[in-house]
Amino acid sequence: MAATSAGLLAAVTIGAEPASAGLVGGGGKPSPRVFVESGLPVTFPAGAACPFAVTISEVLNNEFARTFPNGNILVTGQFVVTVTNDATAKSVVRDISGPVLFTSGPSGEQVAVFTGTSLSPVFAGHDDTGTLGQGVFVFHGPAVFTDNQLTRVSGAVENLCATLA
Repeated sequence: MAATSAGLLAAVTIGAEPASAGLVGGGGKPSPRVFVESGLPVTFPAGAACPFAVTISEVLNNEFARTFPNGNILVTGQFVVTVTNDATAKSVVRDISGPVLFTSGPSGEQVAVFTGTSLSPVFAGHDDTGTLGQGVFVFHGPAVFTDNQLTRVSGAVENLCATLA
């Protein structure tokens, strides 16, 4: 769902500062930083995210992950992408450097907490907030995805489908 900011939320799932390392990691020393491959470019066919085919490509990736003793993974670093309307070749560049925290919910669900500026497609039926619908969105502020469903969003949001239409 979100571009790396960790591999487009691990291949599709991307500001406020994250919580302290104690809250993020549950205390204890995190692993050494590991470079995160973006998995880009990725293309979504017409109708999947936008009414037109859209491609997200890496411009700059300097993202690193650290794993904490409780299993949480925090991804930080600069990440810049180009998003292109494949029908018109119109494109925009966005810095979506996050950060993003990957964690588990109380029932074992996978949770991605994006803070700062991030990007993620939201597919039909995947907006549990009922506020955004389908599209490719840049979030400026917290956004939470639970098992690939958008479950919380606040702050400004840019719909890149509208921007690139």
